[in-house]
Amino acid sequence: MGQSFDLELELVEEQDVDKAKTRASSDSDSDSDEKFSESSNLKASNDKEPLTSKKAKDEIYTNTETSQLYKQLEEQDPESARKLHPHNRRKIIRALEVHRDYGVKMSVIHDAQHEGTGEDRRGALRYLDPCVIWIKSDTDVLYERLDKRVDAMIEQGLLKELEDFHNQYRKLTLENKRKLDFELGIFQTIGFKEFHNYLVLDDEDKQTKKGEQLLKEGIDDLKRITRQYSRRQIRWINNRFLRKAGKNVPHVYSVDSTDVSMWDELVYKPAIHIVKSAIQGVKPDIEPEPYKDKDTTQYQYNTCHICDGKVFVVKFEWEAHLNSRKHKGMVAKRKRETMSPHPLDKRYKKTEEVQS
Repeated sequence: MGQSFDLELELVEEQDVDKAKTRASSDSDSDSDEKFSESSNLKASNDKEPLTSKKAKDEIYTNTETSQLYKQLEEQDPESARKLHPHNRRKIIRALEVHRDYGVKMSVIHDAQHEGTGEDRRGALRYLDPCVIWIKSDTDVLYERLDKRVDAMIEQGLLKELEDFHNQYRKLTLENKRKLDFELGIFQTIGFKEFHNYLVLDDEDKQTKKGEQLLKEGIDDLKRITRQYSRRQIRWINNRFLRKAGKNVPHVYSVDSTDVSMWDELVYKPAIHIVKSAIQGVKPDIEPEPYKDKDTTQYQYNTCHICDGKVFVVKFEWEAHLNSRKHKGMVAKRKRETMSPHPLDKRYKKTEEVQS
C-alpha cells in the first residue's frame, strides 16, 4: 500500500508565505474579497522579522496546557482548529505561530497556495504516466495481519530498541542540563508514544504487575493505532486518486491479497499484466477502481464519554470507533455497572444463603 501523507501543512517557511502572498494578491474575484484582504496581509509581514526569537516562542507555549492552546486556535483560526485533533499540540502551536508571526491564518495560507493554479488541493503528481497498483484485502484479514505484525515486532526486539534509545536520550539530555521533553519529534511517532508510560519506569518497576499492565496497554494501543493508520492510508488513496480525475492522476488498478494462497493468480499475474499494458500504452483487460464523486474526508468533532472522553475529528474514525470491539466492550461494562441485581438471579440467591 502506498505511503500515506498527512494533508495538513506541517511546516510553513517564509518561502511558502511568499507563494501564498503572490497567489492571493492575484485573485480578482469579488466573491473572495474578505479572503483576499486577509491574505494580502502577507505582503506587509514579509517586510519585517518575526515578532520574537525562536527561544522566546518556545517559552510562550511551554507552560500552557494543550487544551488552552486549542481554545486560542479556535478563536483565531476556527477552520484550522476544526481539522486538528485537540491533543495534537505540535500542529496547534504551529498554526498559532503562523497567525502570530505573519498575521494570517494557516487555513488562508492553504487556500491561497491553490488559488489561480487550476488545480485542487491534491496538486499534480511528480512523475508523468505513473502506473498505480493498489494491493487490497478484506478489512478483517488486514487487521489480523497488522496485529500479527506488531507481535512480530515485539518478538524481534522492538522494546529493547525503544529502551536503548530512551535511556540514551535521558542520559545525554541530563548531561547537557536540558529539560526532558517527550512531546516532540520521534517520541510522538507510532511505535514510540504508545509505550511512554512503560518506558519511564525503572527496571525494577517494569517487572511488577503495574509494569506488565502498562506493557500490555502499550502493545494494545500500538495495534489499535496501526489499524487506525491503515484506515487513514485507505482514505488518503481514495482522496488523492479516486475522488475525481485530476491533472496527471492515473487510473488505479487493484489486486486482491486476501487469500495469500492465491497470490500468483490474484496478485502477481494481474499486476504483471497491468504493468505490461502501461508500458505498451494499451488498456489492460482489468477495470480500474471507479472514481468517487467527492472527498471522503468529513470533519466532525465527536467525544466518546464512555471511553474516557476520547476525541475524534473525522467522521469516518468516529464511526469506526463506535463499531470497535473496545467501545462495545466499554458500553457493555457500563450497562452492567448500572444494572441492579435481579431478585431471581441465582447468583445473588446463592450469595444471600452463604451470608445467612
